[in-house]
Amino acid sequence: MSWILGGLVVASTAGIILWAKEPKQVVGPGLLPPKQAKATIEAYKKGGWVALVEPDTRFRPGTIFMADKNTYPQWVSSLDSCGVPKEVLTPIINNSGAFRFTGESVYGAGAVLTIHGITAGPDFKKAQSATFEQSDAGAAAIDIIKVGEWLRKNKDKFSPLCRNLLSQPNIYVAQESYRVGQGSYTLKDSKNFSLNIKGPDLKIIALSAHASAKITGESTLTLTVPVYTAVHKVVYADDVLQLIQGRSRGELNYADGAINNVLPQ
Repeated sequence: MSWILGGLVVASTAGIILWAKEPKQVVGPGLLPPKQAKATIEAYKKGGWVALVEPDTRFRPGTIFMADKNTYPQWVSSLDSCGVPKEVLTPIINNSGAFRFTGESVYGAGAVLTIHGITAGPDFKKAQSATFEQSDAGAAAIDIIKVGEWLRKNKDKFSPLCRNLLSQPNIYVAQESYRVGQGSYTLKDSKNFSLNIKGPDLKIIALSAHASAKITGESTLTLTVPVYTAVHKVVYADDVLQLIQGRSRGELNYADGAINNVLPQ
């Protein structure tokens, strides 16, 4: 039996999980951060956070993700999908925490194509980067003590598949995520000029009726849902597994530094 989790093909054979990376579909330029994005990545890193390759609606606190050498965090699943009740995982939002990202972020142009309901138009190849302005932003975190208590008392309710997942190498759980309540993109060309996404002459992107963004200016695409741009206090998955199995005294080791040290340069 096999599943696809966050771009990974997961096959289960005799209780053992086998992994194979699913090729990522190329949809246009800028899927990886352009050179201009280095400042964004370094700003998060300096604050002790692990930056995502692009803003993502899925990376809420409690996310299970994969990170390996020279790769950015890749979403795999979440603790609520594994059986932890949503009320236990209700995040505490702190928009006035110690770390605050200020200024514009720069991502690859493909970042806008991760938004629900946004697709590439015939002229999307003209887009080379996407600047991202954010507000109503700050850390959101799960109560790790509450989660740990639930795991210890409800071992039988935690998915066996997730237990196997947590035992795999390079798997982590995000205790905190950097939440952006309001964000907007501006697509730019190779000369860093803003592209007109509203006019009839260029067909850069297309929006469905239920898209999670709207065009609010000639060059501005505004999100209508929160996104997450980085993770913090990243727990080794094996520590979570030890909590479930009763082999831990509640000690958690954080992998933020180790992951940041092997991010693509």
